[in-house]
Amino acid sequence: ARHGHVDENYMAEQVRRADTTEGDIDTLSHRIAQIRTWTFVSNRPGWLADQAHWQEKTREIEDRLSDALHERLTKRFVDRRTSVLMRRLRENTMPEAEISPTGTVLVEGHHVGELQGFRFTADQTAGGEDAKAVRTAAQKALAAEFESRAERFGASANGDIALGSDGTLRWIGAPIGTLVSGEDALKPRLVLLADEQLTGPARDKVATRAERFVNFQIESLLKPLVDLKNADQISGIGRGIAFQLVENFGLINRRDIAEEMKSLDQEGRAALRRLGVRFGAYHVFVPALIKPAPAGLVTLLWALKNDGKDKPGFGDVVHALASGRTSVVIDPAFDKTFYKLAGYRNLGRRAVRIDILERLADLIRPATNWKPGLGQRPDGAYDGQSFMVTPPMMSILGATADDMEEILKGLGYRAEPKPAVEVKARLEAQDNAAREAAVAKLATEEAARAEQAKAAEAAATDAAAEAAVEGSEPASDAVAVSETAVEIPAEITSDAAAEPAAPAVEEQADAPVETEQDEA
Repeated sequence: ARHGHVDENYMAEQVRRADTTEGDIDTLSHRIAQIRTWTFVSNRPGWLADQAHWQEKTREIEDRLSDALHERLTKRFVDRRTSVLMRRLRENTMPEAEISPTGTVLVEGHHVGELQGFRFTADQTAGGEDAKAVRTAAQKALAAEFESRAERFGASANGDIALGSDGTLRWIGAPIGTLVSGEDALKPRLVLLADEQLTGPARDKVATRAERFVNFQIESLLKPLVDLKNADQISGIGRGIAFQLVENFGLINRRDIAEEMKSLDQEGRAALRRLGVRFGAYHVFVPALIKPAPAGLVTLLWALKNDGKDKPGFGDVVHALASGRTSVVIDPAFDKTFYKLAGYRNLGRRAVRIDILERLADLIRPATNWKPGLGQRPDGAYDGQSFMVTPPMMSILGATADDMEEILKGLGYRAEPKPAVEVKARLEAQDNAAREAAVAKLATEEAARAEQAKAAEAAATDAAAEAAVEGSEPASDAVAVSETAVEIPAEITSDAAAEPAAPAVEEQADAPVETEQDEA
């Protein structure tokens, strides 16, 4: 150092000596320690004239030396692993394998790769002879594990298996199969994600259990569709509607089958209702499918059949359904079919849930069925032919006034703007007329009740008078009967009193005689 500074030439020479990646592990470790000393010097304020230059230089050298040391350490580990595995293979002995809960595979204590489900992935750091030794040793060590896993999977419960929204079948989190399109949308094919090492009966056992689980999921979550497909008891037009419902995954716009609906008899309607079909004002649909789990499976099956897993919006609309959204703003980037599969109908810039649209119909129906002069005006009623949008209608849809116009237009209604003053005057006139009619009706009913009460009172008075007249004649008869009754028992009583007396005396006289004879 000179005048409190480190000489630049001396610094350059020391750094140059450390800047080489040749040598063994110990040599590289020593060089790293040296360069770190000069890194410290370069970071001391005022020690070097060009401090920034030396900071960058020493950092670059330290990084190169660290990489070289890591490479040497890895090579030594790989060489040792290769020698151990090759020795075991030459000895033709079964290597000892250990599998961690996360799938890490250790053979003779050395990491050789990962086992997920029925697929083994070799250590990516292995190359050349080492890679060959790793794979060969792993295959030999994992032979029994594949057999054991096949047995466990074949006996596993449904709770241990899950079908993801992407069609991947997982067993305790590990992928073991994936669904692909089949001839029938409700019967996709299953492709096992397993190594060739899983063969014979073990592979068949895994495939059978996986297919049984997939069929169970479809038959339970989509039971209404399966029942409609197999509804041989339905014939004619009803059978045709059932077929269309299956083809459209449980949802048809009623307008699209208007002719069939006109010809469908009550027996056919009842048969379809028993299978879970609802005939709404705007749709013919299966309400049980407008739930997250069935909708997710329906979306997956459609995507498999139509190469839709990579289309924008796949799975996203189902998330909106799961969050309880009755309507959502349509994303123009999404495939519009995904909204329908999740139970929504695209109307304007919003997609509205089908069952909510049918509730809207329930609010509109009383307003359109009402006629002026026929009782109190329902909420939303106007003139018996048109109706007004009410806050409850917008509330259930989660829509604004502008949204409502687009939604109703999509449902087949036509908007007719009217001046607020005219609407208010008309409604007040109708309400006043309804109140007057109600008052008049009440007065008429009260008058009728009063008349009925008066008539009832008069009838009661007449009945009482007649009863008094009729009641006086039976009283004299009663006296006559009473007198007769008195005369007749007097004679009967005297006769009866005389007749029993003689037998009583005779009995008393006979008794002692019999007693005396017994004594003699």
